Amino acid sequence: RYDYAATDAALKRILGASPRVLYMPRVILSAPADWMDAHPDEVVDYADPASWKDDKGWGGARHPSWASLLWRRDAAEALRRLVRHVREAGYAPHIIGWHIGSGIYGEWHHWNAVYYPDTSPAFVRAYGEWLAGRYPDRLPDPVIPTVEERRSGALGVFRDPHASRWIVDHAEFFHSLGAAALTEFAHVIKEETGGRSVVLAFNGYLPDLNCNHEIDHRAFDRTLRCGDIDCFASPHSYVRRRPGEDATMRGFMGSVRALGKLW
Repeated sequence: RYDYAATDAALKRILGASPRVLYMPRVILSAPADWMDAHPDEVVDYADPASWKDDKGWGGARHPSWASLLWRRDAAEALRRLVRHVREAGYAPHIIGWHIGSGIYGEWHHWNAVYYPDTSPAFVRAYGEWLAGRYPDRLPDPVIPTVEERRSGALGVFRDPHASRWIVDHAEFFHSLGAAALTEFAHVIKEETGGRSVVLAFNGYLPDLNCNHEIDHRAFDRTLRCGDIDCFASPHSYVRRRPGEDATMRGFMGSVRALGKLW
């Protein structure tokens, strides 16, 4: 079911300020509780069960898994209908673009990432299918690393690419999911607006996070090369904000500019 009453009220208030208003809505894609109740295997789970005791921090624990193709299908349809509603209601001339978000604070960090997602049935199933494509002659089991296995490296923070190949594979697949979902949703926006709307996303956070890698955007190369995403954004660093300090952004803006996109 789709209810646009709150959307209409917000847009009427914002656009009512001036006939010249241009606006970019930020849309956070998750799932309502009744969808997750109906599809429990599609809900993210965690290697560290303490996540469920911290349901209000780091974006909260109960959300759809980005590995869930069912969620991505339903979320894409909801996004498509929202964009279509905005056009049919006459707001489109004021909408210059769409800011697409999911994950912690809409910033494309995996939900509750400090608790080491994702161990859900949806993730295990999708990971097994990914492994089958990578290793057609010797299919390994889709083993999910424990918290300790994720934290420890063979050479400090580095892993032996042979002995730890299975953990590297897991990390590569894990990070591909946010990029896959974001690029899919970006395509919906471009398709529904005939390519006229700008698509913006928080992404490319690589320096300055000081957290476990599960919170990073390690597949930024995929979103950066996506033809349906026009610009990226981040907050400033949360440290070094005093006068005279750099308070840098959280991405490598030169790389973004080199591919003809905006930051």
